[in-house]
Amino acid sequence: MTDENIVNGWVKLYHPAGALITFPLSMTEPIDAEKAALVMLSVDNLITAGFSANVSGLEEGELMEELSAVARREGNDNTPIIDFYSANTRLSKKILHAYLNTTEDIAAFESATGLKLDAITVYDGKIAIDRADRNASKYIKQLPRPLKVVYKISPRWEQWKQAGGEGQEPHKKLLVRYEVERKPTAEQPAAGPAAEEDPDKKQYKKLGNELVSMIVKKLGVKPSDVTPILAKISSDTVSYPSALKLVETNLKEASNALPA
Repeated sequence: MTDENIVNGWVKLYHPAGALITFPLSMTEPIDAEKAALVMLSVDNLITAGFSANVSGLEEGELMEELSAVARREGNDNTPIIDFYSANTRLSKKILHAYLNTTEDIAAFESATGLKLDAITVYDGKIAIDRADRNASKYIKQLPRPLKVVYKISPRWEQWKQAGGEGQEPHKKLLVRYEVERKPTAEQPAAGPAAEEDPDKKQYKKLGNELVSMIVKKLGVKPSDVTPILAKISSDTVSYPSALKLVETNLKEASNALPA
């Protein structure tokens, strides 16, 4: 291996559609504009083919984790605290925790997990029990059905980190909602063509892969032509006709502005 081939670092940059791209960097040879453009084109092609830059159903800043188990603690005021454990059993520590402050919180937890709160043995430790603990089987309860949770990073934790991490660390991960995988029943059949929403009335995520792909196909342009225009929309969602008109208008104005 020559010195020119040695990777000295990495940089992470975002494609206009939202995909996070990791580039290797060399201290001896820069990435030229042609190679960078080829990477952009490759990502454009992937998105046009149907790949998404975001996890389906997530808003900006949201993260998702699949779970397989939970445990219960209690705060100083006896408020139930639920510790959530990843479906990846190699991760022995809890992924996040949540306080069940209200009866609504408890009802949502029980509905999503299929577990009754009172059926979970309370662990008397101040921090979450580790899966490797010899008493783990007594306190960590396996979930009876698949469950994913959507969470986000706390703004207070971000501020604490940016300030150098001084003082007590705030709660880092905030539970947003549960995503339960439910099988369709006879009373609730799986959605088919007849149940699909009118695409002209449906609200799409403004930078979602579905909307971008529809506009790209309709206008014969690249995703990178479309996403900067859609990003200007103030709301998070938009109808297809409105988005299409906005893109068409902006592209036409940009074309008219070019010198003859």
